[in-house]
Amino acid sequence: MVNTIVYLGIEMIYKNQKAFTLAEVLITLLIVGVIASIVIPGLIQDSQQAEYKAAWKKSFADISNASKLLSQEYGGNLTGVCSTHVCIRDLYLKYLSYNSLCNGSTVVGNCWNIDGAKGLNGGTVLTPAWFGGAALTVNNGQFYYFETSSGACNPACYVFVVDVNGFKGPNTAGKDIYYALIHNNGIAKPYGSGSTPSCPSGNGLDCSNKYLYSN
Repeated sequence: MVNTIVYLGIEMIYKNQKAFTLAEVLITLLIVGVIASIVIPGLIQDSQQAEYKAAWKKSFADISNASKLLSQEYGGNLTGVCSTHVCIRDLYLKYLSYNSLCNGSTVVGNCWNIDGAKGLNGGTVLTPAWFGGAALTVNNGQFYYFETSSGACNPACYVFVVDVNGFKGPNTAGKDIYYALIHNNGIAKPYGSGSTPSCPSGNGLDCSNKYLYSN
């Protein structure tokens, strides 16, 4: 008798429940789709930027360590060690794991993806004229570019540029392209150090410093 009453009670509850209509289901799916279209691209972009930052930190650590070792090799002073781009690039080879080298015009398309990198503001920050320099691809697919700095090591001796994801885009300073300056004592400093970084505004070069020391 008790079981019968319980059963009838449950049956009445189910009968009193209203099912969703097709229109209600479609409206719900539409709302979910709109929210997803707004949220998901932002999440993907944030994830990509986090990957770029992590790759930049790794490449900066590698070039910093190599620069210190190279400086020790030359008595702690890199002033006048090299006067050409290829020379300074080649001095780093013993301290880096690489798989290909490029010089001059062969840099573009072989050890670098583009002939002009853009800044966050849309301007060009790496022009074809730069590719009189020397580059290499490291084993993780990143592009390293080296150039001697004007001014006889004042303030820096050499310029180091990295594209952290190689042939992939977006090829933009402050996203996947970062800069560092190698000083005569072998200390590598990210572009924008010693000043208040204008990032993410401006051309993106200062993001090299900001992102290196941020989460």
